[in-house]
This record gives sequence, C-alpha cells and structure tokens, in this order.
Amino acid sequence: MIAIILIVLSIACILIAGAIIRINLQSKEWSSWED
Repeated sequence: MIAIILIVLSIACILIAGAIIRINLQSKEWSSWED
C-alpha cells in the first residue's frame, strides 16, 4: 500500500511540475513577443 501511494504521489508531482514548466515557457514567450 505505501509503495503504491508513493508511486501515485511521484507521478502527480511530475505532472504538476510539467504543467508549471509549460506555463512558465508560455509566459516567457509572451513576454518576448511584447518586447
């Protein structure tokens, strides 16, 4: 049970980190367009 919970949490963290990185990349592109 503990192992399954850890795996699920790790996958969730990876997905969240990926989403944050995508948002940051998009915001950087938008700021560069404004310049």
